[in-house]
Amino acid sequence: MTGASETFLAEAPVARRSLLEAVDRTIAAAAPGLETWIWRGKMWGGTEQTILGYGRFRYTNRSGEEVEWFLIGLANQKAYVSLYVNAGRDGEYLGRLYAGRLG
Repeated sequence: MTGASETFLAEAPVARRSLLEAVDRTIAAAAPGLETWIWRGKMWGGTEQTILGYGRFRYTNRSGEEVEWFLIGLANQKAYVSLYVNAGRDGEYLGRLYAGRLG
């Protein structure tokens, strides 16, 4: 477990820790080369989030701002756990990588 994972899990409610630890271990085993880091900010609905990110890439959002994002993200929500998986290859978002070939 990395420092980012340890920090994220320490902030999670005790009742959810075993589930979050199991998902963290599964992701780390499936994608061992991805750096873990903590993303904090507002998501699409405007709610503040803390997400354990695996891997990084940069993309331009709808407002034209370039942001750093994760390939895989694990979030402890108010009522559930969310897993975000972005399509990427070699650190690039597939939408950007194949933009010229997409309709």
